[in-house]
Amino acid sequence: MAERPRVPSSAYASAYSDHDAPEGFALDASPCAACGTVACVPVTRETRGYRVVACARCGLGRTEPRPDAAALRGLYAGDYLSMTARKFSSLIEAARRACARALARRIARRAGPPRRALDIGCGDGKLLVALAARGFRCTGTELNARVGDVVPPGSGITTHVGPLAAARLPAASFQVVILRHVLEHLDDPIAALGEVRRIIEPDGHLVIAVPNVASWQARSIREHWFHLDLPRHLHHFTPSTLLAMLETCGFRVDQVSHFSIEQNPYGWLQSIVHAAGGGHQVLYDQLRAPGAATASRPRIGALIGAGVLAPFCIALAAIESAARAGGSIEVWASPV
Repeated sequence: MAERPRVPSSAYASAYSDHDAPEGFALDASPCAACGTVACVPVTRETRGYRVVACARCGLGRTEPRPDAAALRGLYAGDYLSMTARKFSSLIEAARRACARALARRIARRAGPPRRALDIGCGDGKLLVALAARGFRCTGTELNARVGDVVPPGSGITTHVGPLAAARLPAASFQVVILRHVLEHLDDPIAALGEVRRIIEPDGHLVIAVPNVASWQARSIREHWFHLDLPRHLHHFTPSTLLAMLETCGFRVDQVSHFSIEQNPYGWLQSIVHAAGGGHQVLYDQLRAPGAATASRPRIGALIGAGVLAPFCIALAAIESAARAGGSIEVWASPV
């Protein structure tokens, strides 16, 4: 068996030096998925029974204690309506379709003549539909079996239910591979990127996006930060940790973006509401489609407050992105 890749510590810049250890904090936890080191340093205080620590050697963040598989399945159970793969109300879904079409345009411009595209953790398939409309032959993997219900008949889109490795996809077979806000959910991100390296074409393109735990919003709001999403996010990345991991797994980084209109302004908004005493996803639950397990009745005060704060949060997101400290990062990479 080949030796497991190890991420060199010199590739990481610490994002955690200003975090004081909570009283009684244990500095030993589960092994780091990147380098195997057990020793760690604190990143957040405990919230809802979980906390974020960073590997003392390579800096990769991880959630402690690690939830077991059964607990994780329960945490995802309320994401969708009972009979569809829709998460949100019609207006929000329309905005998400527009964002998917915009990303598909960017992918098509960079990739050239379309061949095969793979979206790992494809959710409700919006990006696959947008890519298929541009001539790509699309495949998606998703843990939720309902994704197949919303794939348009005759689109040629193939879906696999289960983790990426279980799909047994052929080597060097995809021109484009997408991992958007998925890597942080995975138990073994090194193994996932290794499998991506196996199945991507030699001249292919990897599009990957993750929350940025070194962002201004993460640093200022800490355990109240919406995009921590504890305990569903098992790993927490800085730009340096993600780029080093990609390079270790056989990729060259081509471009890094710190702005996401989908993620960054809302990250500020919900996080400020949470820090002010609101629920950790009170606004998010009110945007859910009626009938979803986590949907909630409108709370007029919260909605008015969100409307007042929204322009301020958009401005904050623009400023932090310009400073290359955005709440999420999007990386384009290619195999070497």
